[in-house]
Amino acid sequence: MGTWATLRVTVRNKDIAPWRRNHPKDTLLAHDSDLLWTNEFINVEKDLYFVELVAHVGQDDSGARRLSLVELVDAARGLVLPVLDHFESPQLAAERLPDNWLVLAAPLVEWAISLGDQSSARWIAERIMRAHAHETTVFKRGRVAYHAGERPALGLGEDALGWLAARHTLFPGTEPLPWTIPAKSAKERLIASGRELIEGLRSELRHFQETRPGCLHDEQLGEALDVVNSWLAELTGQPRRSSPPKHQALMYLVREFGISETELGRDLIAFEDAAARLRGSQPAK
Repeated sequence: MGTWATLRVTVRNKDIAPWRRNHPKDTLLAHDSDLLWTNEFINVEKDLYFVELVAHVGQDDSGARRLSLVELVDAARGLVLPVLDHFESPQLAAERLPDNWLVLAAPLVEWAISLGDQSSARWIAERIMRAHAHETTVFKRGRVAYHAGERPALGLGEDALGWLAARHTLFPGTEPLPWTIPAKSAKERLIASGRELIEGLRSELRHFQETRPGCLHDEQLGEALDVVNSWLAELTGQPRRSSPPKHQALMYLVREFGISETELGRDLIAFEDAAARLRGSQPAK
């Protein structure tokens, strides 16, 4: 017997509701007029996604996370509430929201548009798509839907983003989409590969353990996610809650998890090696 919780965080802003009601042709969320952002915790803080609330805290043989209610509240306060401060304005959200919060985030673009902040709307949209460049086809499908007089069924994802971008001319149709332009610098290519790793690790979290490389537990995937996210924060200049990644942290995890000979293991080590070389080439501050 136990109490299991799959957690979600939602941000609402009543100030956007009048704009959505008064501009039904410009919005995809007239039916949910104050929604700003909503996501399951797996995209925010994976350790708080699927938890068993118990009196005796620990980890069982399956690798599932177990928390007391007090620990859950404390963790949410420490890991989630500080990021909510970035929803003060579209510009702040564009500048400071971590990449892993830019999932199903099209309503943030609507928010910026509703305030006449076209620059932040474009910036947020570009950041979302750089973090999810593999969804470019979906983005383009949304753009085509707009020109065909159609609307996406859900106003949250990359198709909604494409629809909004077309409706509000965020990206000139005569120019290539910014995130589709091949990276020119080694740093840009490294950031792109790190984001692909993040997507791959998140995808594995949704798979059965038996199908994962090395039959990794959720907690092990989470450890690798933490290190890659920390490297990406350093590479992109994002604020981060943790200390800088330690030298060869991913290599040690790959060896400990027994996945050195897997594609995932090799990709993690290659990414870390390249990131460490780039760090070493930077002038001391």
